[in-house]
Formats: sequence, structure tokens, C-alpha cells
Amino acid sequence: MLNWFKKLGIRNKLLLTYASIVLIGAVALVMNIRGTSELGAAVQTSTDQVTVETALVHELREFQTAMSKADAAGKDHLLTGDPSYLDIRDEFERKAKQHLEEALEFADVHVRPNIQAMMLEIESDDAEHAVALEQGTTMLDDEVTRVQASGGQVEIGTRQGDTIHANRVLIATGAFTNVNRLLPRRLDVAVRAAMVMLAEVSRDVEYDWPSILYAKTDGAETFWGLLMPPVLYPDGRRYVKTMDDHYGSRPLVSQDEIRDWYRGDGHTEHHHVLRRALGEIAPELSILDTRLVPCLITDTATHYPYIDMASERIGIVVGGNGKGAKSSDEIGRLGAEMIRTGEWSSSLPESLFAAQYVNGSNEDH
Repeated sequence: MLNWFKKLGIRNKLLLTYASIVLIGAVALVMNIRGTSELGAAVQTSTDQVTVETALVHELREFQTAMSKADAAGKDHLLTGDPSYLDIRDEFERKAKQHLEEALEFADVHVRPNIQAMMLEIESDDAEHAVALEQGTTMLDDEVTRVQASGGQVEIGTRQGDTIHANRVLIATGAFTNVNRLLPRRLDVAVRAAMVMLAEVSRDVEYDWPSILYAKTDGAETFWGLLMPPVLYPDGRRYVKTMDDHYGSRPLVSQDEIRDWYRGDGHTEHHHVLRRALGEIAPELSILDTRLVPCLITDTATHYPYIDMASERIGIVVGGNGKGAKSSDEIGRLGAEMIRTGEWSSSLPESLFAAQYVNGSNEDH
């Protein structure tokens, strides 16, 4: 019976389908002519709602784009030392806040709390800076290129040409410590190219589980990984953060290698492993989307972070070994107390965190 329709070309099928839709709409309009005013009001309400939701989505997408560009500019400054990237970063951060404020105007009662939470998070970062400034802190947005003890003080040189003098200095520069030659001797560390996967999940579902370290040893694959609970990110979405121990074929040893890694797409051949592992560990998750973010792991020779005095006036806190995030508060406290008082303030043996160096000086690296 439908052979005649099958014989029609694609164009004619589309025209016929469109004509059918128009005809059905016309019949429905005639049948409901008495309810024209009510129907018109309902259509107008629906149209207004779609317009508002479209505007909301647009502002959130623009917010996400601006934040991504601000983050990229910050990384470019870190990798190149070019101060013009700081102005670019600040401008995109300003635009991001503006888009978030616009999104709040379009948000309904369900979405509004999430946007307000993001605004508070941004304001909290600004507030922390404000408190530090009130306590007498001076913040310099520049790259340190030289740290040297001289004449009973420490002299710090920056890429923009400034020289700063301090009584004591705490170096917490992670993967960049050796490549930027900030110490007279090279630390015994290996900088590895890690990859983080951010899996977007629904904002409407609550997940009550802690940070998890997992291991997979089923014969076919053997690796360990880290799984963080869903967190609301500045782009207005909730992500589960996960990573594993796939670090590529060798450590990164130069600034160029680190720069290229940050600007690349990660270990593309390994993307599917992270996605499959997350599905096996948390099958209840309804994953909306995933994206991969390059990351750096600084491994120490002792497998503990280095929290030590490199000299009488220069201290170091370097090396998270891929597990530093969960212990960062205490690691930071130990480093701050060490550089402030010159004493060790933990029941754990100080020797566990002693820095190890490779043979030779950093000047020859």
C-alpha cells in the first residue's frame, strides 16, 4: 500500500511530510477554534519560557568559554613569562563574572542556587586575597627565575626584572622547580605527564561518597587511580574527577616538553581506559559528557613529599607523588611552620620528608 511513498525522492518525501504537518495543524486549529484565546496564552507562555531558558544556556556557555580562556591565558603566562597574558586572563575573568550575573537574571528557583554558589566561590577566592592583603601580604603576579641566598638574606629575581629581598623563602613550585633552576642543586624528582578526566553528571542527583583510591588487577589491565566525588565547577556543571597511573613512556625534563604537554590533548590512546574504568567503579553514575585535561605529577625518590630546608634560609615543599591533593592542607601547614619557626611540627619523623638531590648542581642542568 505504501509502495508509492517509497518510490518518492528525498525532496518530495520532505515536502509531503511538511504538508502533512501543516494539514494536521490546520485541522487541530479548526477543532479548537473556541479555545483560541486560551491556546494563544498557553503558546505565548511556552514561547517565553523557551526564550528565557535559551538565554540562560547561552550565558552559562559564554561563562564557561570565558573561564576556559582565562585559565589558558594563566597557563600561557606560567609557561612563557609574558606579562601580557595576565591582562588577557583578567579580562576574561571579568567577562565570566558578567555572564554569570546575566545568567542569574534568567535562572529559575531550581537553577538559581547553583549559580549563586558559583558566584560565592569566585567571591571567596577574591576574599581570601583581600584578607591576605589586609594582613600585610604583597602579591606579585610574576614568574620567579632566580632564588639565591646573599648577605644574610634571600634574593629573588623575576622575569619582569624585579629583585625582591626576604629573610626566608619557601619554594613550592612543583614540576617547575628543576626546569626553572630555582635551587643550586637539582631535586631528585621525576615529572610525569598525567591526565585527568572530568565526567559531567546531573546537578539534580546527590552522590554521597568520599574520595576513593582504586586498583584494578583483572589480568587484562593493572592500574590504580583516584576518584573524587561530584563537585560543582565554575562553569556551572558538576564533574566527577578521575585519573589513573598512565604517565606516558618517559618523564618530562624540559620546559618545552611541559609546555607542549599542557597544550596538547593528553594520552589520546588512553582515553577509553579512563571512561571504562569509571563505568566499572561507579555504574550508577549517569554521565552526560567527558573531557580530558592534561596534568603534571611530581614524583619524589622517597615517595613522600619533600618538606625540608634546602639551606638556612630557603625551604622547599615539592612533590605530591600523585596523591598530594588529599593531604595538601597538612603538607602546607608543615611547610609554613617550618619556614616560619625553623622547627618541625609533626609527630611524623622529619627524616621521612628530607629532600633528595641528584649529583651535580642545577647550574649544569
